[in-house]
Amino acid sequence: MTALDGFIFGRRGEPCAVHRFIDLEQSPSRLAGLILTLFHSGGGWSLLMPYRFNNDLPASVRSHLPDHAQDIYREAFNHAYAAHAGEADRERRSHMIAWAAVKRSYVKAGDQWVHRDALSAH
Repeated sequence: MTALDGFIFGRRGEPCAVHRFIDLEQSPSRLAGLILTLFHSGGGWSLLMPYRFNNDLPASVRSHLPDHAQDIYREAFNHAYAAHAGEADRERRSHMIAWAAVKRSYVKAGDQWVHRDALSAH
């Protein structure tokens, strides 16, 4: 495994973000490399995208939502997580925002989440 760091500097010259490229030799066919972006938020460095893939989502989300809804959840969570950096309830709020984003496109019909367009077509 190899790693390469690169810093992004803020207006005052202090590092505000670091990109870390990790070459994953264990599974080159699946993923050539992984870029982690860390942002400085007052109290320390934090990961920009906690959920890089749908498989990284909590089991409760993966087991209930279809793939497209998981994409929506992941993207909304990651965006909210970055937007609320430094806030004490950041993770809880990010999950709430992600569920709200899913509910704009999906509705629960019985035990399953169904896209609103598919539901109105019937």
